[in-house]
Amino acid sequence: MKTLFYRRNPLIFGMAFVLLMLAGCRTYKQDAVSLLTDALTAYSWSSKDTHHIQKAICRINSALENDNWIDDTHLTLEGGKSVFDTDVKAVKELVKVDAGDLTVINDAIADITQGDLGVSGTLVQDAMNDVNADPNELALAEAAWDAAYTAFGSSDYFAIINNSEEAWAHAWKALHPKKH
Repeated sequence: MKTLFYRRNPLIFGMAFVLLMLAGCRTYKQDAVSLLTDALTAYSWSSKDTHHIQKAICRINSALENDNWIDDTHLTLEGGKSVFDTDVKAVKELVKVDAGDLTVINDAIADITQGDLGVSGTLVQDAMNDVNADPNELALAEAAWDAAYTAFGSSDYFAIINNSEEAWAHAWKALHPKKH
């Protein structure tokens, strides 16, 4: 992601990407589950909010299933098709929470979206580094990743996830032209 990140502030965003890659994109989703699980016991929530949080935890855990992941920064083809959709559903549950410690909720959403941004960015970078990658799909992947990154800066959760999914899909097609 150096190329993508160096289009922006290299000191801040380059270091953020290095930390993201060291932690692994999957780790961000695991952190979201931990935050939410801890929050259920540490704070008083209404039964409605508790239900939304529990549902979000279930959805994130579904996205974390081993069948979806090659390693902590790469999704399988089937995983890529389901993880982003599952993340949208989890975030939809979390934005319904309207009382309690909303900082924890926002932190969990940030973890989910950082994971999505990282997993898509990793595959886009892989495609950028592959001389055999389809240049048209790569261009579409880079544009979608730029849109995801811009959405991240404005905290537009659903745009981050949707654009990350689009970037990931185009990068996958760039690397696997006959497998989509």
